[in-house]
Amino acid sequence: MSTSSRFVQLTGNKEQPAIPVTVESVGDDRYRVTVGEQTLELDAFVVDGRLALRHGERSLDLSIEKRGDTVFVPGAKGRVAVQLQDARLYEMLSVLGQAGGGLRPELISPMAGKVVLVRVGDGEEVGEGQALVIIEAMKMENELRAPAPVRVREVKVVAGQVVSPGDVLMTFDV
Repeated sequence: MSTSSRFVQLTGNKEQPAIPVTVESVGDDRYRVTVGEQTLELDAFVVDGRLALRHGERSLDLSIEKRGDTVFVPGAKGRVAVQLQDARLYEMLSVLGQAGGGLRPELISPMAGKVVLVRVGDGEEVGEGQALVIIEAMKMENELRAPAPVRVREVKVVAGQVVSPGDVLMTFDV
């Protein structure tokens, strides 16, 4: 039985934020899908460019269109963009406020490690994608970047400091 998890990002917009969905393979075309608090086990097959889903006696046949890393499926209000992400990428995007479709008021460490460099200061305006802090973990440097244009309210760490997953590295004015 395989237990590799994948996170599906249902791309959002201003009216409806993105929705994270956990998809776990449990073997033989069977998957455990969790959306919020609800979990379903279902069978899934791709046949002739269509996605066939079966849950108990119910089945659903969806036309799918793939463009790069994004798959488009029909939804209640039109086509829905679905992006598959591995668990580590999802966690990185989540702590930066990008996985859930909204900006978080803080930057949270996604891993245990040592702060190598803090590139911004209190009150500094930063642009989307600008490097904020570098954390060394398992001999690799991980650069955390701004998820959007934002003002840094307070930097809570210094170079040389050891951090754990979930530690607040800095806060933003959002």
